[in-house]
Amino acid sequence: MFFALFESSRSALMSIFAHRLRSFLTTLGIIIGVASVIAVVSVTQGMSAFIGDTFASLGTNSLTIQSYTPFEDQMKGIRARLTPEDLELIEQRAEGIASITPILYANRSSKG
Repeated sequence: MFFALFESSRSALMSIFAHRLRSFLTTLGIIIGVASVIAVVSVTQGMSAFIGDTFASLGTNSLTIQSYTPFEDQMKGIRARLTPEDLELIEQRAEGIASITPILYANRSSKG
């Protein structure tokens, strides 16, 4: 039993030293693969923590409501918007609202 283990180890080492370039490339591939997996896991955990912190910073007592425009309407230039009347209606119908703060997001592009 010990002799078989010794013989297998000796044969493996002889094969490694006989094919140095192949052994080096195999080792390099394993190192790159492990590093890639570590990088992907780290980025995933970092993004998860970032998203969790972002939601936590909103607080447990806030709610964000946005208008939605279907893609077909967006292509036609039609945009859905929340009006001041919509805000009043939300405040009347939803219980426990202390205040409403409208936020406007805008984009602009210019040539020049």
